[in-house]
Amino acid sequence: IATDFTSPAVDSQTTGQLLAQAQNTSQDQKNWDAYSRSKYSYTDAAVLAKFWKQNIGEAKSRIGSKLLAGPMGEDTLAQYMVDARIAALGAVNSNQGLTYWQDSSHTYDDAVALAKLWGEPSPWEAKVRVERNLILGNEKIIQNSIELAKKDAQGSHSSNGSQNSESCGH
Repeated sequence: IATDFTSPAVDSQTTGQLLAQAQNTSQDQKNWDAYSRSKYSYTDAAVLAKFWKQNIGEAKSRIGSKLLAGPMGEDTLAQYMVDARIAALGAVNSNQGLTYWQDSSHTYDDAVALAKLWGEPSPWEAKVRVERNLILGNEKIIQNSIELAKKDAQGSHSSNGSQNSESCGH
């Protein structure tokens, strides 16, 4: 007995599955596009991924889905972000490895400079502080502090007994 695999019943089932997959892919792309245009950073997605127990790609898609849902979805996402940040901050332990520092673009030299600027006893404590700021979404604060620390370091290396702009009243 020969089986006809081109029967309409098989074709319509297969076609339906392919259509569903294409629609899911299309919706996932819309979600990803919404995420990439949003204010949410990679670290935000990573914090939410850990909170939601998802991988980063799933979390980015879920963020986009919430944003596309409108004001109710945006408000829900904002609350998830608060809850996820609180949980992530509670998990930061200065005696263990750092989760978000390693995914950031910050370097050991940044940690050295920040430790000096912030009065931390070592670069490690500065890294822990950066970790907390990354969780809170404070990348701009970190960047500004690094710039200040580097300017301060350059100023202390370039002072050769001449008056600097502060002492001149500039």
